[in-house]
Amino acid sequence: MIPRLLAVVLAVLLVGGSAIGFAADTDVSAADVAAADRQRRETARRLEAVAARYEAAVVAVELLETRLAEATAAVLEAEREIAELRREARRIAVDLYVEAGFGRLDAIVGTTAFVDVPVRSSYLGLVAARSTQILERLVALEAGRAERRRRLAADLDRRRALVAELETLEAELTRRLDDAETAYREVVAAWEAAQARARAEEAARRRAEEAARRRAEEAARRRATTTTTTTPSTTTTTPSTTTTPPDAATTTTVPTGGIERTCPVDGATTFTDTWGAPRSGGRRHKGVDMIAPRGTPLVAVEAGRVSRLSNSTLGGISVYLTGRSGSRYYYAHLDAWAPGLAAGDEVALGEPLGIVGNTGNASYTVPHLHFQYAPPGEAWVNPYPLVDGLCR
Repeated sequence: MIPRLLAVVLAVLLVGGSAIGFAADTDVSAADVAAADRQRRETARRLEAVAARYEAAVVAVELLETRLAEATAAVLEAEREIAELRREARRIAVDLYVEAGFGRLDAIVGTTAFVDVPVRSSYLGLVAARSTQILERLVALEAGRAERRRRLAADLDRRRALVAELETLEAELTRRLDDAETAYREVVAAWEAAQARARAEEAARRRAEEAARRRAEEAARRRATTTTTTTPSTTTTTPSTTTTPPDAATTTTVPTGGIERTCPVDGATTFTDTWGAPRSGGRRHKGVDMIAPRGTPLVAVEAGRVSRLSNSTLGGISVYLTGRSGSRYYYAHLDAWAPGLAAGDEVALGEPLGIVGNTGNASYTVPHLHFQYAPPGEAWVNPYPLVDGLCR
């Protein structure tokens, strides 16, 4: 079975042809579809290490963004202070220039009372002290300017390297997941085509049997009219023994705690446990990011009601689902909602809700579903154990 399945998959991936055409000479069974699904899930599992590296790079970028923002603010504040101190230094220089004649006798006894001389001396002393403070502060700020700029440039270089790494990892994740999903869908298409052919052949066989039966009855009727004795004819119809296997399912339902659930991503997906990981603005991650090719269908993890649809700068296109068990689920960063979906809709288990994307504040990331889960009457909890059991 597996060699035959691999032949179908390789024909699709290497030749690029349609598995439907290939299946004309290949008997694709429901067991082959199940094997292809296992292979798809195994590919996703093997990508966990890549997904973990991607998540580590995302966290590093988030932390670096915070540090860059703080460093940039510090540099700007230092530059502002330097500019202000330089302006004050210029004002002091003007004051000292104006008082430059203080050492001459006419500046002491001219139009100014002699008693004012100590006051003016004290003033100039204060000016000199203030100028010393300003100069010391300027020297300190300007001495640190080069180091601050060096650290800022190094952080910017590090950020560029991390972004390049993210792009490389994203390309690998999307390519391998897309290949796995394509191979699976091609096997499913071959299976469905085989079932359609089987149904067509069965219908043709029944039509042929019906036509033969009618011809036999007509022949018997004609013979009866040419004789005086009519011999009753007996027609035996052999019941059909064709068995039609069940359609290939694209979702697998798993009872969890007495509740029937299915994987929210109806396709190849990989993910790691990122609950509590750092996020921008000092936030912590409150869900699990399920990486999948853009456009992969997202379905109701449990039968229930769409309590809310949202499109925000943070979560992007989102769906809030309340299951019949009372559990709550949150789907974020969708590319689009399912056609006609509206708040208040009752949805069945596995019914489409939307497709994978990266809207909201995830526009710089790999397409993924941000998924959250809250048990009945409780706050959001780590959804990783739930989807780990449903999707692998």
